[in-house]
Amino acid sequence: MTERDHGKRFDRIAKLLTQAASVAGTPEADAFTDRAFRLTAAAGIDRSGCQESAIVRRDFPVEGDFLDQRIMLLTRIAIALHCAYAYWLFSPTTSSVEIYGTPENIDRVRVLYEPLQARMFRQAMSSSRPPSSGLSPEEHRISWMQGFTLSIRARLREAEAAAAVDADRRDGTDVHTRRHTTDAERADAEKRRQLPKVRRRTFNQKLGRDALVEGYRAGQSTDVQ
Repeated sequence: MTERDHGKRFDRIAKLLTQAASVAGTPEADAFTDRAFRLTAAAGIDRSGCQESAIVRRDFPVEGDFLDQRIMLLTRIAIALHCAYAYWLFSPTTSSVEIYGTPENIDRVRVLYEPLQARMFRQAMSSSRPPSSGLSPEEHRISWMQGFTLSIRARLREAEAAAAVDADRRDGTDVHTRRHTTDAERADAEKRRQLPKVRRRTFNQKLGRDALVEGYRAGQSTDVQ
């Protein structure tokens, strides 16, 4: 497949996710997301090729309200697509996220992030908060988005694993499954090489179980197997 063909496929993925965001919360959104994730996984298999790609770093500026949730979505997509990450907070609404991975995997992170972010916010802002939850409107939305990002990570991992197994079955090898593992390991090693003293940040946000489950189910509405 040529680079032009890859570009067309990525354009198709972006359009499908944009369509899903525009009708968030409907069966149509689930169908668009299902097709987009299948195409994303297939693109990863097609672009992996026979030679191992170098690990690179790409910086993603992330800005706006609910900054932690924006970062969380981006980094969970990255982890599902065999990348590593680190991020820097400059203010309550501005940050930069460093993604480490093969160029092919980072391209896939890039094409997924913006439309999935639009869908996350559209649905989180329209989610009803039960008065009995004890949560503020902001806490309810944060809980919903936490569930949504966990669900997206799970669905992408399932799609990646299924695509690799299918490709290995066709080839009679385990090359694609092993490639996913080694790509993730090499990405993490490169991050640690460049940032040997990086520390994990802890979160102390109040989360509501019902809102978290609602957000998770919103991301899991379609089977991506």
